[in-house]
Amino acid sequence: SNIAFTNGNLDPWSSGGGRTTVAPCLPAIPVFGGAHHHDLRAANKADPPSVLQARQQVVALIEKWIS
Repeated sequence: SNIAFTNGNLDPWSSGGGRTTVAPCLPAIPVFGGAHHHDLRAANKADPPSVLQARQQVVALIEKWIS
């Protein structure tokens, strides 16, 4: 299985999230300035750059995994 773990440091649940990439198919993507599910919500002009970058990383990973 391939799973991308995004973890916002402002998320109160972040201590239970994946913080370390343990295998290439299980990457951890830190989202500095991100809150709970921030990267999974619809795009907003107020999104911090880290959220935009995390979304781009996840899209790139999924494209790689399904190609």
